[in-house]
Amino acid sequence: MKNTIMKIKVILLLVPALYMLGGCSDYLDINNDPNSPTEVETRQLLSAVQVNIAFLMGNDLQRMSAAFMQYYAGTNNQLLAYDQYNVVGTDSDANWGRVYDGILQDLKEIERISGTANPLYTGIAKVLKVYTMSTATDVWGDIPYSQATSGLANLKPKFDLQQEIYTNLFQTLDAGISELGQATPGLNPGAADLIYGGDAAKWVKAANSLKLKMLLQLRLRDSNLATTGINALITANNFISTNAENFQVRFLTTIDRQHPMYDFAINSRSGDIAVSQRFIDSLNQLADPRIGFYFRNNGQVDGSNNPKYVGFNNGGVGTPPTAAVRALLGPYNIGASGEAPQRFITAAQVQFMLAEFSLTLGTAANARAYFSKGIELSMADVGVTSGPADTYKNARLATYDAAGTNEAKLRVTMRDKWASQVSQATESWTDWRRTGYPMLQPATVNSSPDGQIPVRLPYSATELQSNSEAPAQTLVNLKVWWDN
Repeated sequence: MKNTIMKIKVILLLVPALYMLGGCSDYLDINNDPNSPTEVETRQLLSAVQVNIAFLMGNDLQRMSAAFMQYYAGTNNQLLAYDQYNVVGTDSDANWGRVYDGILQDLKEIERISGTANPLYTGIAKVLKVYTMSTATDVWGDIPYSQATSGLANLKPKFDLQQEIYTNLFQTLDAGISELGQATPGLNPGAADLIYGGDAAKWVKAANSLKLKMLLQLRLRDSNLATTGINALITANNFISTNAENFQVRFLTTIDRQHPMYDFAINSRSGDIAVSQRFIDSLNQLADPRIGFYFRNNGQVDGSNNPKYVGFNNGGVGTPPTAAVRALLGPYNIGASGEAPQRFITAAQVQFMLAEFSLTLGTAANARAYFSKGIELSMADVGVTSGPADTYKNARLATYDAAGTNEAKLRVTMRDKWASQVSQATESWTDWRRTGYPMLQPATVNSSPDGQIPVRLPYSATELQSNSEAPAQTLVNLKVWWDN
C-alpha cells in the first residue's frame, strides 16, 4: 500500500467530485449547502465513494467476470486476454488500488467525521464497507483487512484469512444495521446519497439483502450458520423486494459521467468486445424476451426479418464479426447514452437467492414461488411487457416442475439467475463457483493452468512488490476458502 493519504484525497475527493458536479440536479450541489464545512465534506465523501464502488463493479471487474461467465467475448487486446483466462497480477492493480487507496480510506474518513452523533452516515458507511470487502475477498481470497486502513502508520498490512474476514464483516454489518435503526439519526445526506437519498429504511433492506448473500456464500462451509441466519432473515422479511429498492448507483448521459461499460464498448474500445455467441444462443433457445434489452442487433435480421444478434465464440477462435454487424450492448447494460445504473443487489437477485436457500438448506416447497417472483422482477426491471414476460415465466416454471430432484431444480434456478445478471457478472461468477451452475464449457482457447474457468483473480502485482507481508502470487485455478 504505497500510496500516501494525500494522494488518496486528491484522487477520491477531486476526481469523483467532478463526476457529481456540473449543475445536474440528480447529484450533489455543494455550492447550495448552507451547513457546516464538516457536513459538506462528509456529503462529498459519501457521493464520491458510492461512485467509486460503482466504477469498481462496472469496469474491469465486470469485464473479467463477464468474459468468464460468457456474457461477453473478447475480440482483441485486454478483453481477449480475459476471455482466454490470461489474467495476471497487473490486471488486478487498478481494482486493488480502487479498494484500498480509495474506497476504504473514504469510508473510514466518513466514520471519523461523523462520530457517534451521526449514525445514519456511519451506518451507511459500514454497509458500503461490507459490500466492498466481501466482494474483494470473494475475488481474491485472503486479503489485507484488519490493518487495511492504517495509512502511513502501516504500509505493509498483513493478509487476513478469508474465514476471519467474513466473521468480522458480519459483525460490522450488524453494527451498521443497528446504527441505521437509531431514533436520532443525526445529519441526513439527502441527495448526496446517490443510492437511497438518505432513506435509512431502504438501507436496512439493502443490508439484510447483503447479509443474505453473504450467508448463502458460506452454505458449503458452515451450513448451520447459513441456515440459522437466513431463517432469521426470512422471518423478519425485510429485504429489497421491489425494483424501486434496488441497491444501485445510476450513471448519467454526460461524457465522463457515463457507465464505464458504455465508455468502453461504445466510445473507446468498441473493437475489443463482442457479445458471447454462447449467451445469445442460450437466450434464443428459450425465446427469452430480454435479449432485445440486453443487446442491440445493429441492424441485422434473419430470414424472417426478425432481429438477429451476431456474437463471437469465447476464446477468440476464428475471425470475429466486423463492427458493422456484431451485436452491441443494449440499454439494460449501458443505457441509451450511458445512463444505466450499476446494480449491486436487485430484488430479482434476492428472490433467486431465497430459492437457492430453499432448495439446499431450507424448505424446498417454497423455492418455486421465489423462482417465479425472481423471473417476474427481472423482466420488469429490464422493461419487458407482461405478455412476453408471462409466456417466458410459464415456460420456465414448466421446466422447473419437470425437474425431478432438488438439484435439478437448482440447476434450472441458477441458469435463470445467470440470465438475469448480465450487468452483474461478478455475482454470476461467484454463483457459478459456489454451485457449478450454469454449466459452462471453458473457452476453446485458454491459458488457465488446468484449462478450466478461473475461480479467483491473482493478487495485485504492485501490492506483492511493495508489501513484504504479502503471500506469493496465487494461481487462478486455486479455490478461495468458501468454494468448498
